Amino acid sequence: MNYLLGLIGAAIQLFITIAIWRALYNGQDVIDGISFSMITTNFVFTIGLQNAFTFNDFEVQSKVNDGSIALDFIKPVDYRMNLLATDVGNIIFNIMVKFVPIFILAFFVVGIEKPASLISFICFVVSVIFGFSILWSLTYIVRMTTFWILNVWSVSVLKGVIISVFSGITLPIWFLPEGITNLLKFTPLESIYFMPLQIYWGQVTSYDILTTYLIQIMWAVVLFSIGNIMWKFGRKRLIVQGG
Repeated sequence: MNYLLGLIGAAIQLFITIAIWRALYNGQDVIDGISFSMITTNFVFTIGLQNAFTFNDFEVQSKVNDGSIALDFIKPVDYRMNLLATDVGNIIFNIMVKFVPIFILAFFVVGIEKPASLISFICFVVSVIFGFSILWSLTYIVRMTTFWILNVWSVSVLKGVIISVFSGITLPIWFLPEGITNLLKFTPLESIYFMPLQIYWGQVTSYDILTTYLIQIMWAVVLFSIGNIMWKFGRKRLIVQGG
């Protein structure tokens, strides 16, 4: 029942968003060079992937609170890799049972633009994987803040709002003010969803696809390294509250 309600909720979110944008377009097919079909495709992928790429920001906090993280420290398995493996497993499940049904439903009900080519679609999938790496690394940093503030709820909410607004989930990046879009080029946010979709539509040349990959990999490595630094110093100041 929980799964069915979650699937229905994601579908409602998608169709309400598209209905709002249909009203904003007011019967026009293209506004500022952006077609309505591009808008629908953007939201199908961003909302679908958002529901698939779900992480438990409180995973480490709950273990600190009940003291069980002390046991994870002495296990012969790297706790960070354990977190990653668990999240990857959940993502694969969510893609199969959440993203794919929503995608099929949207394909027949609202319509989705086809990728520019088969190569573009394959490159898009690779870019989505790199986007997942960035998103996971941001979550990793949020989880590591547990060692300093014990309750990461406020940090988790802030991360969710920033990603939702500035990665193209709530408002496509095309319609953001030029100053903000220029600023986003120096952040990892547009690399999560927007860059993969640019590849999907064939708006990125072969050379620029490699550049996009390098940018995504760079951000994933930088953010993961920050999380590792926080892990290294945080575990030395661990405060076990129970157990």
